[in-house]
Amino acid sequence: MHKQVLQEAYRLKEIFGYDQQFEFTFERGKLWITQSNDDYETVDYPQFADSATPTAVGRGHGVSGGAFRGWVANSIEKANELLKKHEKEKPPEVDGVILFLARVNPEMVNMLPKGISIVAKVLSVHAETLAQKYGMTAVYGIAAMQYQEKEKAWYLGPHKMQDGSVISIDGHENQLVYHNSGRIFLGSVPLAERRARKTSSAADQFGREIMITESL
Repeated sequence: MHKQVLQEAYRLKEIFGYDQQFEFTFERGKLWITQSNDDYETVDYPQFADSATPTAVGRGHGVSGGAFRGWVANSIEKANELLKKHEKEKPPEVDGVILFLARVNPEMVNMLPKGISIVAKVLSVHAETLAQKYGMTAVYGIAAMQYQEKEKAWYLGPHKMQDGSVISIDGHENQLVYHNSGRIFLGSVPLAERRARKTSSAADQFGREIMITESL
């Protein structure tokens, strides 16, 4: 059942061009879509080009934001240094800085650099609310993250997150794959072309008669 709903989510995205918030029901073993609308929380976020997206080296809970390419920072001090460098150089394939942390606590609000994106090992409600409130692109709850004290650096599995190296993250929150919607990639992944925001529904696009559709 979950697999059917997930497949339908991808099908609707192909039809409308954006992630969808949709209502559905099961009847006699068949999945029926009763309504579908653009996910307004993610429509305006950048997305990675589907044809260019490589295999993720880490997965967690996408908290907020969309596609983001950035320089890795293993400390707040390094993040501040790299942010100043980014402001000066403005490289086209790097959007900013991605700070790696064990966890995000409420008392850290005034410590975190403005405009930072975050990857954190621990997921918490406070951290999730903080990221959404301040518009941070963030991915939390990544079990594969391990900190090496001697090297002062985080690892994602065998991959060392070296200060200044480039990675890409996807902070889009998807309730269908709650704990795996946040993805992390090595290098700078190309972004999809930004489109004008739509306010479409199945009725808008194909006529009211297919407001209720059977999943193939």
